[in-house]
Amino acid sequence: MAPLMKDDMKKDKRKARIIELMKRLEEGEEVSRNNLARVLTPELMVGLGKSWEAEKESRKSSKPPELKKYERMLRAGVLLYGRYEATHQKMTAYKSKEMIEGAQSKMEKALEFAVELVQINSSFRMWFDREPKDADFGAPVSMPRVVTSKSCDNQSHCKCVPFANSKRDLKLAALYAALEELEPSSFEAFVKPTYVLRNSRSWQQSLDLSGWNF
Repeated sequence: MAPLMKDDMKKDKRKARIIELMKRLEEGEEVSRNNLARVLTPELMVGLGKSWEAEKESRKSSKPPELKKYERMLRAGVLLYGRYEATHQKMTAYKSKEMIEGAQSKMEKALEFAVELVQINSSFRMWFDREPKDADFGAPVSMPRVVTSKSCDNQSHCKCVPFANSKRDLKLAALYAALEELEPSSFEAFVKPTYVLRNSRSWQQSLDLSGWNF
């Protein structure tokens, strides 16, 4: 009986350590590879490494063509708005009004396109620095920017391609898998981390953009 009790104590200690590491990750703290190696099996550590390599590879994906279309539409409106600001004082009231309305019309169409993209496929939302449906086409500064945009009006804190999985997400998933291996039915209170390793075209599935010309 003594060996069994000793094994149970090791098991309980490992479970407690796993739970502690999960809580640290959920609170935004860093958990090192060495900390993970103490509680994860070699197989899980290998799997975690492969998942992270796959995630890094997916980061080489380019923007979907729909986003490039939006940026072209937005650029047309912004350029015309810039011409308006630079020259409207030298124009007649009619010409000035015609130019500002033309610029706003182009931005309105771009905004409608962005809203429709998000409605059709919610994964496009992560590509915008703000919620398109709440934006305003009255001036360039109010228009949504793609998060990779170099515009000074880009409100995104991380100006890089958005991804479903952070290293933290993958670490949490590996720790959860370790808990399941130890005692599958005892951790229903934990919410299993969900993450998806995307391919470079997954955001284009189930899109119906037949009403738009590319």
